[in-house]
Amino acid sequence: MSNDCSDAKIDRLTEAVLKLTDVVMNMQVGQADMKADIADLKAGQTDLKAGQADLKTDQNTLSKRMDRIEAGVDELRQVTSANHFKVIGRISQLDERLDRVVKKTV
Repeated sequence: MSNDCSDAKIDRLTEAVLKLTDVVMNMQVGQADMKADIADLKAGQTDLKAGQADLKTDQNTLSKRMDRIEAGVDELRQVTSANHFKVIGRISQLDERLDRVVKKTV
């Protein structure tokens, strides 16, 4: 009976060691997965930083273009205003000339 008891203890110990070995193996696999995930996260972080740098460059480029557009709009307004006054002046001249022609013919 003592032999049966020892065999049962050995079987339980063997089973416990096998379970513990399985747990350790799963932990090692989990650790490897975590390391791979961390490497992926670091690569993603690097990509994000590169994307941020690209966005800053694009923002600076757009800002410069907007400044040029605003300067162009201001220049266009000045030219339009100047041309408007020239056109109004020319219309007044033609109106006066038409009035003189009409008065001469009457």
